Amino acid sequence: MKILIINDETTKTYMGGAALVNDTIKSQLEEQGHEVDYLIINKDTKEISNNWENYDYYILANIAYVPDSILNQIIDNKRYCKFFHDIPTVLYTQPPSILYQNFYSLWQKMIDNSENNYFISPMQKNVFNSVFRLENVKTIIPPLNIKSFKNEALMEREGCLYVGDISNARGCYKTLQLMKHKYPNSRHHFVGKILDTELVKLLESKGATVNDAISHEEMPKLMNEYKYLFYYPEIYDSFCLKILEASLCGMDILADTYRIGLFSWNKNINELVKEMDNFKFEVKNK
Repeated sequence: MKILIINDETTKTYMGGAALVNDTIKSQLEEQGHEVDYLIINKDTKEISNNWENYDYYILANIAYVPDSILNQIIDNKRYCKFFHDIPTVLYTQPPSILYQNFYSLWQKMIDNSENNYFISPMQKNVFNSVFRLENVKTIIPPLNIKSFKNEALMEREGCLYVGDISNARGCYKTLQLMKHKYPNSRHHFVGKILDTELVKLLESKGATVNDAISHEEMPKLMNEYKYLFYYPEIYDSFCLKILEASLCGMDILADTYRIGLFSWNKNINELVKEMDNFKFEVKNK
C-alpha cells in the first residue's frame, strides 16, 4: 500500500518529538511492506507536489499549514487517519468561540470520517473532547526508540537544563526565572531550535547559556551532564518525550505537571516505556 504522511517538518531539519515519532511510524509501516512518503507543508512551502493525490492511505500529522481545499479532498475521498501531535492554540479558548466556527466544523468532519484518531495522552484527548465529539479514538504512548537514554552519569551532577524550542510559547524566560530562583548558583543551559533571536539575547543577558538544537542521538550524553530538567511551557504539551527521556537519564524533573500530557497517564516511567516499545502502528488493507 502507498501511504503518505502529511506533516510540517522532518527529522532532517528538526529534533522535535513529532518528527521523530513520524519517522518511527514510517519505519514500522515500511517493515510491514508498505511504501511510505512524506508531504511537508509548512509556512515556507511555496508549491505543493502535484502527485499528493496518488496514494492509498493518508496519515494526517501536523496540518496547521495544509490548505482547507486539500484537507477537504482527503476527508471526502480518501482513506486516512489523524495522529494528533499538538493541541491547536484555538482550543485554549474556553468556552469555545464563534470566531473559530469554521475550524471547529472542518476538524469535526475530519474526526468523524477518520478511520482512527490517535491521541498521545489523556490530557490531550480531554482538551479536544471539550470542543469535539470524538469517534474512533485510540489513546497511545507515542512510539519512539529511546533505548539509548540511560543513567550513565559517572560523576556528581549539577546544573539546570532546558531542551526544546527557544521561544516564548515554550516558557523559556519564565523557566530561566525559576531556575535562578531555585538554584541561583548553578549553570542555566538552554538547548534547542532557536525561534526567537531576541529571546536568546535576553536569556544570555540574564546569565544563561543558549545553544542551537542537537540531534536526538546526542541528547542522552547532554542529559547525563545535568542534574535538573526544567520545563514550564505557556502552551499545552500533548505528551513531552523529553520528560520521559530525562527521567531515564536520572535527571530530577521540575515541570508544569498540569500542562504536560505525560503526567496525565496513570502509569510510572517503566510502564510508559514498555507500552512505547510494544506499540506497532498498523494500516490494514481494506
